[in-house]
Amino acid sequence: MPFSQKTLKMLWGRAASCCSIPECRRDLVIDETETDDPSVVGDAAHIVAESNDGPRGDSPLTPEQRDRYSNLILLCKTHHKMVDDQPGKYTVVKLTTIKREHEAWVRTTLKKDPILQRDEETYASIIDELARRADLDGWRAWASYVLSPSHIELRREHYAQLPELRDFLFSRVLPGRFEDLELALENFRCVLQDFLTQFGEYARDPNGSGEFLHFEKFYQIREWNPKLYEMLRRRYIFATDLIQDLMLELTRAANHVCDVVRARLNPAFRMKEGRLIVDTGPYDNMKVLQHRLNYGKSDLAAKLPYPGLERFKSERSNRDWVMGAGVSEEDPAFVKTL
Repeated sequence: MPFSQKTLKMLWGRAASCCSIPECRRDLVIDETETDDPSVVGDAAHIVAESNDGPRGDSPLTPEQRDRYSNLILLCKTHHKMVDDQPGKYTVVKLTTIKREHEAWVRTTLKKDPILQRDEETYASIIDELARRADLDGWRAWASYVLSPSHIELRREHYAQLPELRDFLFSRVLPGRFEDLELALENFRCVLQDFLTQFGEYARDPNGSGEFLHFEKFYQIREWNPKLYEMLRRRYIFATDLIQDLMLELTRAANHVCDVVRARLNPAFRMKEGRLIVDTGPYDNMKVLQHRLNYGKSDLAAKLPYPGLERFKSERSNRDWVMGAGVSEEDPAFVKTL
């Protein structure tokens, strides 16, 4: 299983991003250049192996315990291979001692700021919760249900987790050290709040126990009334455009958080997975479009790129991709899209 951000921050921070082998202690992060990103040349190595058949793997530790900070040591790739090739020399006891002595060396010799380390671990634990509760790994899949042109849906599990995430972010006591990271988290929370409010207004589960909550098609009326039908149809189109634009904005906000985490906490954060992307469609021609959504430079000039719901309605057309326009179903900007 992947290591949590808090675990990685504890491991890399307390080891000062250096190999723990005393005769090595090389810096494991190569600075960025004008053309390339930073390069990470170190590994979070297991003391007791990840599996029973690995080096030093004979242990009662559970898989979860094997991935915790207490069972990891930071090594360069050369020494990682060496300690795994020579488990008789590099025993559990020896590696634990090397790790303890290296971290003591960092504290006494390099005089790393323990309060900075504590603050970074606090941020990392918050990012872990955001990644889990927002399901960043499954973002493309669950967002696609919201972005369908014919039936907007949200899995019940996400409808339960997302309000918990909103409340979690709102209640955090933040260190106040990295303003840009805290503002990115607040921006995400604000978008999430409006997304949940707008979706919740029309979320329905006709069967009462389904896997999905559906965005009610409230224009469907029992007795035919052309004037009422047209009014409700326009209101429905405006509402669905808005909830989908908020889903797109939430994706931008999540990508912005990831960018700031890479800048402040972990250059490798979600580099393997890449940016969050979403699909819209299928459209009448059966095509599905992929979108990589980001804030522009002018958006990021504001403390909070998301300006609040009312301004977002009128300004959303300036984003890189939108579904609708206007502040209401009577707005000429919206009428032009019909």
